[in-house]
Amino acid sequence: MVTFKPVTIEDKEIFDFYLKQKYYEGSEYTFTNFYIWRNILSIEWALVDELLYVKATDLDKEKPYILPPLGINNEENMEKSLLKVKDYFLKAGFPFTIRAITQEIKELMESLFSGQLIFTEERELFDYVYLVDDLVNLKGRRYHRKRNHIKNFKKLYSNYQLHPLTEDLIPGCIVNLKEWCEKRDCKKDPSLLCEQEAIIEALEKFSQLDYIGAVMLVDDKIEGFTLGEKLNKDTVVIHAEKGNVDLKGIYPTINQEFLKMYWSEMTYVNREEDLGREGLRKAKMSYYPFKLVVKYKGEYVG
Repeated sequence: MVTFKPVTIEDKEIFDFYLKQKYYEGSEYTFTNFYIWRNILSIEWALVDELLYVKATDLDKEKPYILPPLGINNEENMEKSLLKVKDYFLKAGFPFTIRAITQEIKELMESLFSGQLIFTEERELFDYVYLVDDLVNLKGRRYHRKRNHIKNFKKLYSNYQLHPLTEDLIPGCIVNLKEWCEKRDCKKDPSLLCEQEAIIEALEKFSQLDYIGAVMLVDDKIEGFTLGEKLNKDTVVIHAEKGNVDLKGIYPTINQEFLKMYWSEMTYVNREEDLGREGLRKAKMSYYPFKLVVKYKGEYVG
């Protein structure tokens, strides 16, 4: 019998055990992400035949889906466990849907469920992956504007500091986030309100989660911050990056200096998806991604 239960902070050790068993490219695959979005997306989990399944919903909470299972899997145990989860969905009256399927998992699922799963790309969920060296050094003509933005920021705000995130700075980061949200009129955009809630969850559990943060101080006032953690052996994932948009150049400065300060030994940086927002997609493309992590949705048609 498949039984899903809500994610709690006490589940971190179990998730970490399964997350470390494979190389995951998708930005979803950290306990931090599962935890901070647990209430917003109704995230629950279950162990089925020694694989860990994560169930979630859209923001409207009406369409449940699962992610590909966590853990060492082969055709036999994946097929056996997926059939049990499929039956769970169908008995509950929901269509069986799998999301955040990467190319490798798609090929395995196609071999197991030939013709039974229809796959479609979810472009808004593609992760943007960059070379850390590119974003630290910003070499070449294509990064000319980024270098100028950083140069101008440092000239205008010569007393800036990028300071490691510590517990005493958490309240100021939350104030900065709420100021950012007011300027963006988040009340008119449910997805931005949800993002704000998730980031506050992350900040409030700073000591219990695995991410590292940095805070941008200008005139001793918190004007921005960023949060990131190791996704796999060669990739850092950036969970959040916020800054006072009135301070031109703050974003490329935070981006560059955070990577330089903490992540220079990593090869890649995953800056997550654009969620279909045109402005966000343009901003992410302006850094010239090394690759996009393609993700599919699989829908069971029997």
